[in-house]
Amino acid sequence: MCAILAGVIGPRTTLAIQPAQAPPPAVAEQETIVIKGQTYKVYPAEQLRARGITVKDVPRDQNAAYVYIDAINAMVPMPQDEEFGKAWNDAQMGKWPQGPTGDRLSQWFEQNKAALDLARSAAQMPAYSMPLFGETNASLYATLLPQLSDYRLIAKLLCAEAERKLNTGDGDGAVNDFANVQRMSAQFADGITLIEGMVGIAVRELSTNRIRKAAETGKFTPEQLARLNAEMQAVAERFATSEDLLVRERAVSESMVDDLMRQAGPLALFSDGALFDPTSDSSKETGFGRLALALKKVHFPDRAVRRHVRGFYDNILEQSRATAGGGIPTINEEQALAQIPPWSVPARVMVPSLTRVYEISLRHQSNALRTRVALAAQAYKLEHGQLPPTLSALVPAQLPAVPIDPMTGLELEYSIGPGGAGYTGLEPVNSKNDEQIRAKRKVPVIVNRRASDWRKYVDAFAAAHALDEGQRNAAEGVLRSLESQAVSFEAARGESIQRLRAAGNDAALAKELKPLEDLFAELKKRLDAIPTAKQRAAAKEQRP
Repeated sequence: MCAILAGVIGPRTTLAIQPAQAPPPAVAEQETIVIKGQTYKVYPAEQLRARGITVKDVPRDQNAAYVYIDAINAMVPMPQDEEFGKAWNDAQMGKWPQGPTGDRLSQWFEQNKAALDLARSAAQMPAYSMPLFGETNASLYATLLPQLSDYRLIAKLLCAEAERKLNTGDGDGAVNDFANVQRMSAQFADGITLIEGMVGIAVRELSTNRIRKAAETGKFTPEQLARLNAEMQAVAERFATSEDLLVRERAVSESMVDDLMRQAGPLALFSDGALFDPTSDSSKETGFGRLALALKKVHFPDRAVRRHVRGFYDNILEQSRATAGGGIPTINEEQALAQIPPWSVPARVMVPSLTRVYEISLRHQSNALRTRVALAAQAYKLEHGQLPPTLSALVPAQLPAVPIDPMTGLELEYSIGPGGAGYTGLEPVNSKNDEQIRAKRKVPVIVNRRASDWRKYVDAFAAAHALDEGQRNAAEGVLRSLESQAVSFEAARGESIQRLRAAGNDAALAKELKPLEDLFAELKKRLDAIPTAKQRAAAKEQRP
């Protein structure tokens, strides 16, 4: 089991906060559950709600979380010898081993069939709410979650099983298992705590990467690729956003601060004196206990500390929200932290590092979208014998619209390599290229609105004139050429444009935007030269 506080991303301190002392016996008997042979008490959901933490009301027999726990209990442990470990690593890379080692691996998978079937069943269930475990009335930082590594192992097993099915000709079975892992990731991320959200993201990244590699083998049919794409889109629409994760963690952190400020003993960890005895039980009605709690509120005003924690989260949330002009924000965490006074040590200790959470959330959304576009491009290639010349060619048959990258707020880049053998621009975001991709986000937010208008014009022009693939490719080349000039201008003059727009200085703004208007006029002029006379005449006849 893992304590919630240990799961906070990027803690600012390694101080060990003592758990609360044993509470008085509860009046009502607590619900319990057995996980891997050990019995745990389920922390009452009504107490979490009373703390301001959102908990879904899901009956136990309809809760997918309990079916996943059944799957964990049904798991047969992995053999620990080196030979088996290597075979398992190969299987995770899509290379199922042959011979006796492969037979052992197959046997282990067969032993875990019941567990995997339970996980598949849970992934199909509409309701999920993982409980916390702990004594009634216990401090929140003394509660526990299940070992979340077990969930990741189940996801890895299902992905490996999907690849094995694909390699033996069962493409539909592979799609089912990949789709189940995608659904699992959304369920895991829809928990109470931030660490559950991060596990959901990790599972989604795992399955997204494996889906992409499997699709690149060319063993899926266009119909199977389309189904996978639709499943991934459905998951994207309900997956927890970075704002969802931050709001949930704010409620948990505030509740932990409340617990901390009600305990005189743990406050000794933040003070230099001996006013607060770490070994004291401040829940008992003793004279010293009442005195210690009163003095503690002078030393660390509890309402002020709580206000500082909430203010930190509110600042981060405000920074993370896109402005009216669009664009993807970048978080300045030090700015938020600077608003907490130096003396408010408990608040500074309790707030996690959220920049990494925010960036990881955007990155995994981008990777999921890039994989969906790669699946669409692969389906197009199977149907047309060649890669799509542009992403617009995928609309609407494979994609509803040209995709916008969650990492940048701009269209995904895409270009075909020499000879049409491959493409660039849809590579997964990783530690090697994320800084380069993030840098594009720094271009002022006016880019998103202007770029969208230009894209709509080009798409509408191509549709109105019934451009063929070669002509569409030429139109895309014109757009890319002028787009690069526009982005350079906006990077240099964006701040000035934003100030004039905010001030309502229309005359000065029009003068500042004149170079962009000239580029747009050139775009229209160069596009007009692409259609044939017959195409232009047909387009003219169709105008209202």
